[in-house]
Amino acid sequence: MNRKKIIIALTLLILMGIIIGEFFCRLYLGLGDPLLTVKHPTIEYMNAPSTSGSRFGNHYSFNTYGMRSDEIPSEKQDGTLRMLVMGDSIVHASGHVDQSELTTTILQRQLAQNTDHLKVEVYNIAASSWGPPNLLAYTKEFGTFNADISIIVLNQVDLYDHPSFGPLNPKSHITEKPLSALWEFTTRYLYYKIFGDADPTNYLGSKPIPNRSTSLEIIELINTLKQANIKVALFYHPTIDEVEGDTHPALQQFKQLAHEHDILFADAFQTYRSAHKSGHKIYRDTIHHNAYGQKVMAQEIEKLVLQLSATSN
Repeated sequence: MNRKKIIIALTLLILMGIIIGEFFCRLYLGLGDPLLTVKHPTIEYMNAPSTSGSRFGNHYSFNTYGMRSDEIPSEKQDGTLRMLVMGDSIVHASGHVDQSELTTTILQRQLAQNTDHLKVEVYNIAASSWGPPNLLAYTKEFGTFNADISIIVLNQVDLYDHPSFGPLNPKSHITEKPLSALWEFTTRYLYYKIFGDADPTNYLGSKPIPNRSTSLEIIELINTLKQANIKVALFYHPTIDEVEGDTHPALQQFKQLAHEHDILFADAFQTYRSAHKSGHKIYRDTIHHNAYGQKVMAQEIEKLVLQLSATSN
């Protein structure tokens, strides 16, 4: 075989390897179509509006307001219960949970079955590593959407989590799609595996500022929602370490804040611990739920919503 034929054969083998690698990374690993983030001058950052795709084999879709939800009608129909579930990656769930298995999607189905409302709309206002100041800024930017109920989901990180407005970390907040699925695998995962850098899939991206509580922002967010005649409740989401051991001091501080401002408060410790002890895995890491955990959280929040509906706030 002459040199020219060898070069052609090697070229074809390389091209075939790239094509096979691309198909493997895209179809089997679910790479190449990440959820995108955009910078924002007051919110810090948010989900890229009007985007959709598939990540790790899970469908995702964001509406024009960057909610991981259906489009929100400009006018609310009579008899509609409209609900906002606000939080961070716990509510957002990233690409590890399919849109159909999100807590907010499940809540919409369950509440439609278990209430007398003609229609139920549940909107997912959350982004990876958001804290209460981000949620407050989002509400100031886009309003309260004529909602009836809002559930603010908090965890221990939220007590001191403030925006930094610095450059977005490309490991946790992707701003543009990669050249290909194979390119993403090589540069985003394989590189860090070989050189021992931090695993981008486990980066929380929180910005804790010691001795600077987010209580004022939470109170302002609550008041903003209440001024719009929205019934508000706080829901505390424990980490797996809290479920297995002691609670974090943030739990008591959030509970005290809710008491002082006459806001319903609930946590999921009893249910999460029961599921954990019975061998049902509800976490995919130390803090985020898998699909089954999303279902469990939806059931807990539904109880809170029904309790909230029976009160004046």
